[in-house]
Amino acid sequence: MRDRMTGTTKTRPAGANPSGGGRRLEHDLAWHLSQKERYAAGKALRKACPRESHAVWKAPSNRRDPVEMVLAAEKGRLPELLPLRAALSGYMGKSEVFDEAISTFSVAYADQTEKDHAALERAVRRKQVKAVFEEDR
Repeated sequence: MRDRMTGTTKTRPAGANPSGGGRRLEHDLAWHLSQKERYAAGKALRKACPRESHAVWKAPSNRRDPVEMVLAAEKGRLPELLPLRAALSGYMGKSEVFDEAISTFSVAYADQTEKDHAALERAVRRKQVKAVFEEDR
């Protein structure tokens, strides 16, 4: 892996993925740097791009409107979940990572619900649990 901050190439130990998943996330590049190395890299970057230079930055003429990009990313999604997605996406990184995490959780949750329901049905059939229906009350 080439480190964008220091320009060095380092390899990650087998199985070392701070994101916990099988894919490397873009924001975990500093996993191997000490605090002192991160500080020095930050100083070098600030020297190369001082804060004053940010004031003169101009967006390229062919740049997409950020608001349009956000609205396009929301198409086809459940409107009532958009605020949650927006709040969590800052912690989750790229939207694909968030989508994958929610999708994985949803499938696992549905699978567990089906297993729990099947176990409940077995317990009712074996008379380990008494089933009470609304109309029986």
